[in-house]
Amino acid sequence: MGSLGKVFGPIAAILAIAAAVLSFMISKQREGFVGRAADLSTGVASIAQKLDSGTNSGTASSVSFTAGEKEDGSLGWPSYKENPSGYKSTIDKVVSLAGSVNSQRGDLAKAVSDMGIALGLSEEDMAVEDLNKLSAYADKAKEGVAMAQAVKARDAQMAGTLVATARALGYNLNPRIFSERETKTSDEGDVSIAFNCKPGLTGLEKATQLVADRSKAMETAMKGLPQQMTAYNDWSTEFDNLGGKDYAQALASLQVDCQRINARLEELAKAKVTIADLKETRAKLENQVAKLETDLKKANEDKEEMEARLRKHGDDSENIVKKMTDKSKIDYDLRGKVLLFNPEWNYVIIDMGHDKVMMDMTIAISYEGKYLASARIVKLEEKISMAEIITASKNLDIPVGAVVVLSGEDMADN
Repeated sequence: MGSLGKVFGPIAAILAIAAAVLSFMISKQREGFVGRAADLSTGVASIAQKLDSGTNSGTASSVSFTAGEKEDGSLGWPSYKENPSGYKSTIDKVVSLAGSVNSQRGDLAKAVSDMGIALGLSEEDMAVEDLNKLSAYADKAKEGVAMAQAVKARDAQMAGTLVATARALGYNLNPRIFSERETKTSDEGDVSIAFNCKPGLTGLEKATQLVADRSKAMETAMKGLPQQMTAYNDWSTEFDNLGGKDYAQALASLQVDCQRINARLEELAKAKVTIADLKETRAKLENQVAKLETDLKKANEDKEEMEARLRKHGDDSENIVKKMTDKSKIDYDLRGKVLLFNPEWNYVIIDMGHDKVMMDMTIAISYEGKYLASARIVKLEEKISMAEIITASKNLDIPVGAVVVLSGEDMADN
């Protein structure tokens, strides 16, 4: 026994020392596991808080942990020890929330990709894989936002231009058709959005076509003016330019041509008035000539009748009507009448023949006691004479029947 005691004594001592060392190591390892578990629990609780802050899932309210010598919270050691399945359920909630957020991120990436492509970006520029990458999603998202802003600005400019164009065309285009939208959701949950622009834009298209048709018709009509107005050969208008970019210059030239044509029409109108006046004067002269011819015919008939009577009584008719050759025998108390006044040729016809007046005699003409003119005998006939006006009052107008007095110079002096 003594010998065994000597043998087992040292062994027991060694084993005791080994047990103490092992116990110390296990204690240190346990402390490490406890610390790591605390860090994991803290991390899970923090993740739950961050995921829940943007999603409002309510998961964070059931996930908590407080580290220390005495852990607390749903992720603490006491909770695990008391209800392991509840502890696992808490962990599963956090995992489920992370999965939902990840799925949401994927859906958002797909939606952003679809929007970017719909706005005109390429599939390569808006790849879903890049939008899911932490290293690339920010730049891709910025590119999508920039594209959306550019499209919005372009649409606003186009809408403003269309409204201004409609106003210029005289068409009332309501600008609200470019901003008011109608949203519909199908039974399957699909969402569709539409802008009710078609009626307004269709009306604008018709108004534009109407103006285009009218412009073309006016262009065609104006280009045909030289063929329709062949009497005018001084066109300065380049009619082929009416349908091109130089139309303004062509229209300005056409305006000049119209002014020239109008000036010629005014001259024509004046000429027509002059012709009408001349026709009226001619008609008056013809009437006066006809009357004179009638008077002359009657005078000739009277002469023939008198000559016939004289022949019947055996007298010489030429001794009855004698030409006045001696100025001293002129009867200055005689009075005659004006038969015709021609203002254009400046002469009068009087009812005094060569038996009463002589060539180059001066006569005075008055009407209602007012002196009108003086005239000189330039032609003699048997019953009538022609006298040229030599002096006259302003705005001379000698009526038929005006009084003729011999020795007009004496009358003028009075």
